[in-house]
Amino acid sequence: MAATDPLARTRSMPYVQLLLVVATGVVVVFGGFIDAAVLTPELLLAAGTVVVLTALTLVLGRRPGVRASLWMAVVPLADLAACAIIRAELVDALPAVGMLVVFPVLWLAFSFPWYLAVLGVLATVGVTLYPLLAAGGWPIDFQQWARVWLLPILVGLLAAGTYSAAQALRRSEQRRRGASSRMRDAVRSSTERALTLRAISDTTADAVAMFDAAGTPLMVNSLAREVAVRAGMPGGVSDPAREPDVFGADRVTRRPVRADLVQQALSGAFRDASLVWVGQPGSQLAISFVARPVKGPDGEVLGAVIVGHDVTSLIEAVEVRDHFLDTVGHELKTPLTAILGHAALLEGGDEASRRSAEIIGAAGERLLTAVNQLLAAGRSEIAEAVPSLVAVAPLLEGVRTRFHERARAAGVDLFVVDDGAGAARADARDLVQIVEALVSNAVAFTPPGGSVTVTLGRAAASSRDAGAVASGSRAPFDVPAEDPEVVIEVADTGVGMTADELRQATDAFYRTPYAEQQAVPGLGLGLTIARKLALANRATLDLVSTLTGTRATLRLPAA
Repeated sequence: MAATDPLARTRSMPYVQLLLVVATGVVVVFGGFIDAAVLTPELLLAAGTVVVLTALTLVLGRRPGVRASLWMAVVPLADLAACAIIRAELVDALPAVGMLVVFPVLWLAFSFPWYLAVLGVLATVGVTLYPLLAAGGWPIDFQQWARVWLLPILVGLLAAGTYSAAQALRRSEQRRRGASSRMRDAVRSSTERALTLRAISDTTADAVAMFDAAGTPLMVNSLAREVAVRAGMPGGVSDPAREPDVFGADRVTRRPVRADLVQQALSGAFRDASLVWVGQPGSQLAISFVARPVKGPDGEVLGAVIVGHDVTSLIEAVEVRDHFLDTVGHELKTPLTAILGHAALLEGGDEASRRSAEIIGAAGERLLTAVNQLLAAGRSEIAEAVPSLVAVAPLLEGVRTRFHERARAAGVDLFVVDDGAGAARADARDLVQIVEALVSNAVAFTPPGGSVTVTLGRAAASSRDAGAVASGSRAPFDVPAEDPEVVIEVADTGVGMTADELRQATDAFYRTPYAEQQAVPGLGLGLTIARKLALANRATLDLVSTLTGTRATLRLPAA
């Protein structure tokens, strides 16, 4: 009990013992003034005992192994024996001298277990009995017994009150210590989490900033500080004297950064990734950033987290690739034009010349198609098309006619189904190129005996969630469709694609393992260009694929 009792330390704190030694000195002095004859050796010995016990308490109180021990109760119990002698010697001169017993009894009641307090109260009976016993007598009537028991009863009641108060204080102290311990643990845990979070944020290659609901920065890692300084917003606060150095995709047009940027993030305005260039032209970083509000268990907004990823190297690599493709395409297209022109001149010659011209022309046209694909792939974005009314059914029939021989040679049946969709709003050349790319892919990846079906229909505007990918089997293009829509669907019974292959299907130059193994001709640019053209015509293109076939759905604004 001594080890866990929050009041055990009071056993070694001789406040009551010091009061007792002072009180003892007072009664001895007063008794001597009243009658010097009371200063007997027994009285002085008892008073000296109290002094010795006080000194002993001071010494023992400095020893950690002893000061909280129950053995300290020996001191107040010995005090009671000394008080019995002092009372016996001074009770006639000072009747109130019996109150000295209050000090050791209160000490026992406050700092020790209940049974030691009871023992102290019972010891006061010995204090009141001692004069009679020393005289060789015994209480013989009620009056004498009343004198014996009055002091123990009063002291016992006082001890009971003290013990109750001590218990209440003990419980309060235990609760306080428990709360303090929990608070320390919570603070330690919170500190550890904060340090861990900061270490993670400083280790990551992303710029991370956390704000509370009022927009006050809570945590900003080193890269986020660097981005803010580069943008002219040290501490995340813009200088009102000039616009922050934040630019759009062209790196020249400034993008306004509102003062309530954090509040916009708190409201969920930047849930989708946004790309900006930060810094002065010539020394800029491309940052793709998203923001998410932080909500509590009850849905209340606690703050916001803004994460920015440095994509400068990636964008510059894409620009270098596109520039290379554009340069190579133009360098190849010029001699190809000359080759095809001279091949056309050979067609007017003899039979051998005409056959050579056909071979050169076919090879040249194939190479020219590849060059045109390279040029189209070299453009990061295709300008928005100027739509016109396009009769879709004749256009699809023309595609079927052009691909009929190729499909027949591959052992694939090619069908066109017209459900009377009517006209669409699109650029006719772009639409032909998109459909040809889809049909070409379908024929190339369908084994002999399979089929490719091109279906033309009409539907209400789709309600797809733009950007949603269904279990990795969908590759949508985030352009909202208008109402109503013309729907062109190209479905095959070919080898299909896995979820990973479908995810990369529209990436430039991507070719599936099947295409590599079977040496399927192509550069891996058909779907890439189809995607760009669909975007330019405000159309959507969805791909759904299993290992038993692929379905491409093109949705166009209807006329």
